[in-house]
Amino acid sequence: MCIPGLRTALAVAAWLIGTAVFGPAAWAQTTLQVFYAYPNNCKPVLERIAGEFEAARPGIKMSFWIPASSYDCAR
Repeated sequence: MCIPGLRTALAVAAWLIGTAVFGPAAWAQTTLQVFYAYPNNCKPVLERIAGEFEAARPGIKMSFWIPASSYDCAR
C-alpha cells in the first residue's frame, strides 16, 4: 500500500529532527583560546590580529590565557 506524500513527509520529519538535534551545536559561538609568552612583545600584535580576525569571522571569538614568562615547560 502506497500512501501519497509519505516519502516527503518522512523526509521533512527527518530534517526537522536533525535540525532540532544538531542545529544548535552548529550555531554555537566558537572561542579560540590562545596561549602566548612574552606579553611585552606579543600582546599588542595579538590583540590587533584578534580584532581583525573577529571582524572577518563574527562567529569566532578569541580569548587569551594569562601570558607565561616563557615557552619553556621544563622545570
